[in-house]
Amino acid sequence: MKLTNEATRVAFTTATSSSGSTSTAANTPFDINNRRLNYAPSDFDRRHSLQTNCVFELPFGKGKRFLGTASGVMDRVVGGWEVTGFGRLTSGRPFTVFSGSNTVSNVNQSTANCTGCGRGDGSPFLQSPSGLIWYFDAAELAKFSAPGAGEFGNSGRNYFVGPHYVEFDASVLKRVPLNQRIKLEMRADATNLTNSVAFGAPTTDITSGAFWRIRNTIASGSRKVQIGAKIRF
Repeated sequence: MKLTNEATRVAFTTATSSSGSTSTAANTPFDINNRRLNYAPSDFDRRHSLQTNCVFELPFGKGKRFLGTASGVMDRVVGGWEVTGFGRLTSGRPFTVFSGSNTVSNVNQSTANCTGCGRGDGSPFLQSPSGLIWYFDAAELAKFSAPGAGEFGNSGRNYFVGPHYVEFDASVLKRVPLNQRIKLEMRADATNLTNSVAFGAPTTDITSGAFWRIRNTIASGSRKVQIGAKIRF
């Protein structure tokens, strides 16, 4: 099991820079005379990351703790089972909320103002009228505004954190000895065993009619199960 709690802060990254409010626009200097405006958590910063994996051989069959005296057909049925698992749970990636206005330069939009906002604000939820996934409710949306001419938004670059990511994979394996040299191996592998949904980041321009809408963008895949067999000799 591996658990990390780290913060990475950089002024610039090696990502491709763009203008406007695209996903890489915040890598472009907001003001070439004040590079510290870009100093913030890096685009790839995931503050918390928990990864775990395990391999467990079930204690059944000949020579094992349970049914240790089994032999012949009985041993082939109850013995040789193995379970493996992998889990990943991480914080969301940071992102920038743009004001929709070029208040600092004509190259890159400035960030938005947000009164009373915290980095932990927002969570994916289903909006009943539209049937779409959104990130902030109406009260939270009301906190945002555009900065004045020549001003830079107080939310800054990569201030907000997107949805977390969770995935659990598992495998069940069964080995059956056919003779002293040849073994039959059967297994079932499942990815995203719990069928958990990890949503993508919302739209981040406050002037857009889709501001904070995730729609149906997801970063995870659906649960998939694969069954296979092979001969070892």
